[in-house]
Amino acid sequence: MGRNEPGRPDATCGAVSPPPGASEILGLEVSGTIVEKGARVDGFDVGQQVCALLAGGGYAEDVVVHQAQVLSLPQGYGLREAAALPEVFATAWLNLFMEGRCGRESACCCMPGQVVWERQPSSSVVPSGIPAS
Repeated sequence: MGRNEPGRPDATCGAVSPPPGASEILGLEVSGTIVEKGARVDGFDVGQQVCALLAGGGYAEDVVVHQAQVLSLPQGYGLREAAALPEVFATAWLNLFMEGRCGRESACCCMPGQVVWERQPSSSVVPSGIPAS
């Protein structure tokens, strides 16, 4: 499994720059309440509590994010817990199902009933991949 690269010490000390066009403000994950939405946004409502994965700017007071990067809060999660979800579960999904091709019979590395070996047992990504697989 991968690491949260922007969380590495060299990244937090300014050695890694944000992607072009991203905010210079730190922070990749947020949770909060929608206060406005664009006319073409579907599936979310003003006043709804959500979490999101950003390219940067998560520590700002307000953020603007594309709806494709927004998730409804899972049942039983508050804003504090939900803020930690987007990066972890996106990384687990990427590694298991996109890069690892789990569940795809045509070019698959693992099928239901098989074991997936996940490195970095102290990572938050590993336990989040267990229910996904």
